[in-house]
Amino acid sequence: MSSKNKTQEVISTFICSRDKDIEHFLKEKAIEFKKVSKSRTYFIVDEEALELGDFNILAYFSLAIQVLKVPIEISNRKTKHLDGLFSKRDGEKITEFPVFLIGQLAKNDTYAKLITGKEILEYAISTIYKAHEKIGGRIVLVECADKKSLVDFYQSNEFEVIRQDEDKLIQLIRMIH
Repeated sequence: MSSKNKTQEVISTFICSRDKDIEHFLKEKAIEFKKVSKSRTYFIVDEEALELGDFNILAYFSLAIQVLKVPIEISNRKTKHLDGLFSKRDGEKITEFPVFLIGQLAKNDTYAKLITGKEILEYAISTIYKAHEKIGGRIVLVECADKKSLVDFYQSNEFEVIRQDEDKLIQLIRMIH
């Protein structure tokens, strides 16, 4: 069996009944996004099962680089906080900031009891931090549906709501320390 077929076979076992879009991304888009360097997808696997020859995906997350666009009405103080140094560049208010995007974050229903959302998020932040150490960057962005449970989850993990975008997604950011 080719490695591509094996990868597809393993990915096909991932189930996320809470959000079929997350499952669809992994099964239909993740490999293509990697090929064109749009994002990278990371698996969190059951290491004990791996030692026995089974590749069980407990969860996954995908990371990308994106531009966060904020309204011009945002305060100069907040703009300076986001930029780290300035609120204006060449006399113009800064309204765009490079960010690390956590594009997808999900656990496999089959193994849901073996990992928490917080643990998945910690893996994602750890991976981002490695990139941050090499190239810099200050901000992590997540976008989620306007659901109280999701917003509460991210806020309990040091994210703050920055705005709601045109697609009605809530954008939350976390500064990298």
